[in-house]
Amino acid sequence: MSFFDKFKDKAHAHLSLNICMLGARGVGKTTVLTSIFNDSRSKDGFARTRISMMAKPETRTELAKHRDKLLEVFSKRTDIAVIPPSKGEHIFKFDLGLLGCTPCVDLTVTDYPGEKLEQEPEYVSEKIRESEVVIIAIDAPYLMEDGGAYNEEKNQVALVTKFVEDNLDSFDDKLVMLVPLKCEKYLDLLVEESRRKNRSEEMFRLICDKFYMRLISLLQSKGKVAVVVAPILTVGGVVFDRFVYDGQMHVSKFKFYDGITADGADAKYFPVFCAQPIIYLLSFVAMKYKRYRNKAGFFGMLLQSVFDFLDKNEDFLVEMVKVDKLRLKEGNGYKMICGSNLFYSKND
Repeated sequence: MSFFDKFKDKAHAHLSLNICMLGARGVGKTTVLTSIFNDSRSKDGFARTRISMMAKPETRTELAKHRDKLLEVFSKRTDIAVIPPSKGEHIFKFDLGLLGCTPCVDLTVTDYPGEKLEQEPEYVSEKIRESEVVIIAIDAPYLMEDGGAYNEEKNQVALVTKFVEDNLDSFDDKLVMLVPLKCEKYLDLLVEESRRKNRSEEMFRLICDKFYMRLISLLQSKGKVAVVVAPILTVGGVVFDRFVYDGQMHVSKFKFYDGITADGADAKYFPVFCAQPIIYLLSFVAMKYKRYRNKAGFFGMLLQSVFDFLDKNEDFLVEMVKVDKLRLKEGNGYKMICGSNLFYSKND
């Protein structure tokens, strides 16, 4: 084997995948990344597949510190708002691979706060172009409470929509996930179904028919874009309580909740559905490979790297397909708006 062939084999043995997170500062994106990492390793993560996910050392240290802060909130029963929001662009790096094998996928999740969309739109647009998935984080209490009176104030819908409109070409062939966070009050999974206060239909309606209607319409116009509403219970044992005006904006306050006691005495940290963005990513990339693999033509570097990798890592492709069985498609607030054909299904 020539040096060039060895180099090619080495280059094709690894794949880089990127996720962009857009949303206002303080909606809880770092907490979600902490929960994604923990949930992916639980029985509700990549169960029944051989896929494993591990944070790279620097990210692992950061997420472990953040998780310790979350656990301390519950052990000391302090206000979850004492955990300060991240500042500026924030990058999280993970390894994906098969259990017992050397990791073969570099996964990078980058958090771009709202001001970045205003100050450096070309930069963020190019990063989206290099990504497979765009997560638009939504602070659910601001969407759901008081008729959504403070939704724009917090979630900056107009800013995000204008950014999408001005950079629509960067969203070609992408998965866009509208992810309401802090949904514990609206998907009360701590009680039996007969007592559950499920407001997911209301959430879906407010997103699709009111606050994000223009944004969704823009994305649908692209044709090859998948759009899904994918709510997350960010920490589990707290629910929205009230808004307090701090002189500048309305700040959400939370209370402990365990589904049994009046004061949430047994409330615990237990995020739910947090591995779903990664599950959606893997299914989306696997189906993209299937759609394009037999088509001649010129591919961008990103798509070509996916092809080269999956051609040489068939075992990983098999597990990516299995992951789709874990993807929430309907129920618990999950709904595809468009692009359901861009994922693997049981018929593929």
